[in-house]
Amino acid sequence: MSWILLSIFSAFLLGIYDLAKKHALRENAVLPVLFFGIVTNGCIWLPFIIWSGVAPESYPAETFRVDTIGIDSHQLLFFKSALVAGSWVFGYFALKHLPLSIAGPIRATSPLWTILLAVLIMGESPSAWQWLGIGIVMAAFYAFSFVGKLEGIRFHKDKWVAFMIAATLIGACSAIYDKYLLQTIAMRPATVQAWFSVYLVVVMAPFYLFWLKGVLATWDL
Repeated sequence: MSWILLSIFSAFLLGIYDLAKKHALRENAVLPVLFFGIVTNGCIWLPFIIWSGVAPESYPAETFRVDTIGIDSHQLLFFKSALVAGSWVFGYFALKHLPLSIAGPIRATSPLWTILLAVLIMGESPSAWQWLGIGIVMAAFYAFSFVGKLEGIRFHKDKWVAFMIAATLIGACSAIYDKYLLQTIAMRPATVQAWFSVYLVVVMAPFYLFWLKGVLATWDL
């Protein structure tokens, strides 16, 4: 029962998160909003990395301890950051131009694609109830294409719908990759989250600087 309540609470927070993103993007360019959100996340995790490395014996919470890892693990986490950056860039651009009533449900199909990828790549076998859930998600996704038409959006022609679908598919690949990092490689969740957050800043910085260069070029200095 507690896990169900946590799932509902998580879904509620994700809904608030989408509303906040939509509001932030309303009158702002996508790349600076995304970049500074990523920088904020990196700054939150940076003290955990430093403390875990400098004084691990005084670290107060084992759950949030960030392990010292080798170059191979850093490369794996950098690749995860590149995956997530791609998903977020597509997703933020789509969210800016689509109604939340369309963008949100498309993004919510991510577990469906994650399960399908787990079946194809990792050989997992969903139960009958899980296959039923997949069918319901597919039917709901098809139904939302009709809702989109009422708002003047044609799912098979709209560029921003394609962006959101791309973001969702890349996000599903990231979820499968998370399972590989956490189960096969046996990294700590905090280690993955911390270094991924830092490397995400590195991955996104060139995109933001390219955008900033374009903005400065239009100023009459």
